[in-house]
Formats: sequence, C-alpha cells, structure tokens
Amino acid sequence: MAARKKLRAIWDNRFFDTAALTPSSEVATLPARNVQDPVRQRPWRTTGLNDQFLIADLGTPTNPEDVRPAITALVLINHNLTRHATVTLQAAPTNDFSAPLLSETHNAWADIIGAGEGGAGGPPGAGGVIFDCHRAWYAPNPMRIIYLNIPLEAKGWWKLSFSDPGNPDGYLQVGRIFLTYFDEYKYDWAYPFGLGGEDDSTITYNPGGTPWTDKREFRRRLNLGWNERFSDEDLFWRFYFMLMKVGKSSDWVIDPIPEGVSSRHFTSLYGRFQDIPDLSQWAKGLSDLEITFIESL
Repeated sequence: MAARKKLRAIWDNRFFDTAALTPSSEVATLPARNVQDPVRQRPWRTTGLNDQFLIADLGTPTNPEDVRPAITALVLINHNLTRHATVTLQAAPTNDFSAPLLSETHNAWADIIGAGEGGAGGPPGAGGVIFDCHRAWYAPNPMRIIYLNIPLEAKGWWKLSFSDPGNPDGYLQVGRIFLTYFDEYKYDWAYPFGLGGEDDSTITYNPGGTPWTDKREFRRRLNLGWNERFSDEDLFWRFYFMLMKVGKSSDWVIDPIPEGVSSRHFTSLYGRFQDIPDLSQWAKGLSDLEITFIESL
C-alpha cells in the first residue's frame, strides 16, 4: 500500500510558545526558553542525563468561552536523542502530575530508511533507524514528529520526560518544540512533486584558478501542488487563514507524507513559504494550489 500523501501542517504553536517553562536542569547559556525561539540552532541543553524533563504551563482558562484546540502533535527539532531514547508526554490538571489525564511514551526516532534503499552499501542500519555513530552524517538536523493517540485541550500542565541514559554526549538538548494540533488537508497532493534545494555558498577563484569557497549549508526546497483537487473545506479556515497568520516570515512544520519512511524523512521540513501562493478556483469544488516550501536552518 502506498504511503498516504495527505499533507499535515503544524503551525499554531501560540499556547506552548507563551507557556511558563520549568526544566529539570539547564545550562545557563542554553536555557529552556530556547525551545520557544524559532532559531533551531539555539537549543535548550540539560546538565545531565538522569531524570530530565520539561514542564509547560499552558494556563487554565477562566472564561467558559475560551475553548482551545486539542493538542494532537509533538515535534522535537534539532535534538540529540539517540535511537534508544524515549519521550514520555503527560498532561494533568495539577503541576504535580499525580493524576495525569494523558501519558504516552514514544520512541525518539522513527524509521528513516526503507529496507534495501541506498543499495548494498547503503547507510548502516538500513531498514530502520540510523546507528548512533553515524547519526551526525546521515541525519545532522533531526526532527521527530509524533502524533498523539489521545488529544486533549491545550490547557493545564504538560510534561515531557526524556529517557536516554546511554547518550554519549552526557546531556540532552532540543532546539525547538511544537506542542499543538495539526491541520490535515482532505485530498492528496498530486504528482509530480519537486524536491530541490538552496545553496548560498559563494565560490571565487584566485588568479591561478584555485577556488575560494565561502560555504553555506544546503537547505531543502519542496514544491507540492493540487490540480483541481484542493478541497473547498480546506480553502479558507484551514489554508488561507494559516497563510495570513504565518506569511513568509514564520517557520512551521510541513509533513507531506506522514506514513512514509525515507520519503517522509526527506520531505518533512521545518521552514516557511518561499512565496505567497495564490489559490485558483475554477468552480465550486475545483481549486488549484501550488506551494513552495523552503527549509530553515
């Protein structure tokens, strides 16, 4: 069975980004509040490995009309967790978590390479996750997207607990966290899709022809389209409203092949719209949309 192609967008992180955070520990120059900062390369780092956690107080509404969306997704961006690590997410009405409403444990890594891909000499660990000793080479900017089994309203206290006692770094770190809901579009995007990149490196040459390179890191670029298949239900409150809120300047998470393996690893990106796309509606129920998404580092 082919992997599903119903794009998921994870973007409205306002409750987590304004939450009061309580970490188990933090390096003074790399505090927990960094996970609320869009710069993924500026992480929260713990001072050790044992009993490490992060508690977020999302607040408790006093207005009965303040009904909030349900949290359905957790995203860890630029983490250093090993393939043996687990992440436990709990939610509770009190900050002691004595009676959690939710408690789910997930692996820190999903499979990122399919069996046989890359040929006989392909990446070590073929058919699953990459071995930790090769992680920096094959997955230098890791992102883990987890979809919750039990959605709960975005309020109260939420706790992320990490178990990774064998981490060779001697500490845990995460560059950015999303704890929010996901939007899923009704119809699959259409083939062909484009997977390219941006490389802002500059190369000049001395008089003898030797190249001088000012290297910049490669950023992925993804192009997706819906040819007369973008749903009327998704036009306004799911897509155009998001577009008005994020514009070109906000970073969010795109997961276009949520049931893929290698395909998901290469196309799930943290980034932003490269340009503001136009929706073209030919008739009721018949709309075209093409988006280009560029990775943020």
